[in-house]
Amino acid sequence: MPTLLTDLTQCKTFGEFTKAYANALAQSYNLILMPALEAAIQALEKCFQSEKTRLFLIGNGGSVSVASHFQYEVNHRLKVAYPHARAFNLCGNPETVSYISHASGFENVFLEQLERQAHKGDLLFAFSVTGNDQNILKACQWAKANKVLILGVSGYDGGKLKELADIPLHIPTPKPHYDITIDLFQVLTHSISCYLDRGLQR
Repeated sequence: MPTLLTDLTQCKTFGEFTKAYANALAQSYNLILMPALEAAIQALEKCFQSEKTRLFLIGNGGSVSVASHFQYEVNHRLKVAYPHARAFNLCGNPETVSYISHASGFENVFLEQLERQAHKGDLLFAFSVTGNDQNILKACQWAKANKVLILGVSGYDGGKLKELADIPLHIPTPKPHYDITIDLFQVLTHSISCYLDRGLQR
């Protein structure tokens, strides 16, 4: 059976492919640097424990669903453990996204929302498969200049987001496996919410 991340195309049956796909997920996920994971958890806990700080989520394409679901996890699943936790998905309002895209360009769709809503000490959770999405990078540049802490989740080789993020959560994934990358973004955010919610009855 193929074991390398790039060998999925060599599978002859769906059963083989499924097992190889699962192996690819595990191999890539295990490459995340442990210090970055611990730093991310500490930053999120600090944000959620305060009445003043908020979490903003941004992403494109499949990452939108990751951001949307993590917003739900924070605002509902974690409301007992962290009653002050507040998450805002800046991809989630189609009217806002459509208007800014039309008026100012899609590259400004997150930047303009952050300019109006984010403050020093807030947290920006950015998801980008390539790490090179211009609207993500522009938002992160503003965040950096305004002391908003950046958690940057990227796949492939990490792109520019890996360098720009205060806490880079880089998951090395093989091109062109966008699907594996998005799956691992979801695994990461579920791992975070499950860890923060551990031991509590809902």
